[in-house]
Amino acid sequence: MRTTRMAGWALALALLAGTPATAQTTVDAGKITCDQWLTFKVADPDNIAIWLSGWVHARQNSTLIDLQQSKANIQRLKEICIRNPDITLMKLIEEHEKPKK
Repeated sequence: MRTTRMAGWALALALLAGTPATAQTTVDAGKITCDQWLTFKVADPDNIAIWLSGWVHARQNSTLIDLQQSKANIQRLKEICIRNPDITLMKLIEEHEKPKK
């Protein structure tokens, strides 16, 4: 009886020890700085850039994506971010966003 109970506790501890820790799964995109974006501190910069592109396109009520222009925009954003590491990405985009036609 005692051996069975000990085996049960050992199994429970083994299962708990094997449970991976969960990382933060939500991020406030409005608070991501250029430095955090460029240095992978939040997530893969490409993933964030894709989300930002969707955000900008939604603000412009556009469903079209120009892939070459998107690549150029990401490169431009990186260049501006290098010079302005403390500014948030959203603020930077708002300042440089083209007005709707």
